[in-house]
Amino acid sequence: MVQQDQTDWTSKMSMIEFAINLSISSLTGFTPFKLNYGGGLPFMALGVKAFVRQVLENLEMAHDAIIESRVIQMYHVNKKQKEGFNLQEGDLMYLTMQNLNVPKGHA
Repeated sequence: MVQQDQTDWTSKMSMIEFAINLSISSLTGFTPFKLNYGGGLPFMALGVKAFVRQVLENLEMAHDAIIESRVIQMYHVNKKQKEGFNLQEGDLMYLTMQNLNVPKGHA
């Protein structure tokens, strides 16, 4: 697609953008065209009401997919966490200064 000396890559940007806009996101399951225009390509939209309804439905489904993905990610992150401390307000504890960036004379 791009020449070996890579001097013509700017002329390919519109084709690359078009390809990206038609690519299905692994996170949402939708293409950018589908989320923005309700269908595969902008000029394929039906009537205005159907178009708006489809766009809103697609956005809602993509939003749900993102939330579901975040819940799954948090589940896997939290599996690796150690049991929390049973601290109460006012409890004293030691704090290591090893990784804190404190100005000289303030530690």
